[in-house]
Amino acid sequence: MVCLIILMETSLIGKALNFGLNEYGFESHVSKLMYNDHCNYLLNHINLNYAMKRLAFTVPFTKKTFQLCTLFKRLSVISTFFVLTNKRNGKVSIKIHLFYFYGSPIHGFIRQISTKRKSYYVSYRALTLLNKRLGSSTYVLSTDLGYITHQEALLKRKGGCLLFFIYY
Repeated sequence: MVCLIILMETSLIGKALNFGLNEYGFESHVSKLMYNDHCNYLLNHINLNYAMKRLAFTVPFTKKTFQLCTLFKRLSVISTFFVLTNKRNGKVSIKIHLFYFYGSPIHGFIRQISTKRKSYYVSYRALTLLNKRLGSSTYVLSTDLGYITHQEALLKRKGGCLLFFIYY
């Protein structure tokens, strides 16, 4: 009797961890939230949709989300994105198509560094030291020039807030 209960609990936990199933009352509520931190919101959606192997999803339109989408397009994280307007209620959203190569993403993972509560700033000098240890990863900074990669920041001799890194 005890073994049966344990097996039933683990199967329900396994069903709960699969975000695609909502027949047991477990549902992902990430898409129903709108954070003030647009970078965190977009990164969560990209990581979740890569994990669920969905090719396309939509997010609400903001200027920062649009800038991040153009950066992700340059870095080949997403293949395309379109700005859509709903004619009924006038809401604007962005439809994002993820980039897959033979069924898997090009990059290894995307990790966020700075959050809304804790920001990590790096100077140009520290960025030159960090560049020697990066390998094949790319850091993304938020500067007064907008969102740029660490290579662009080194060319422009700028520092800024480290947002996230993409490991290839």
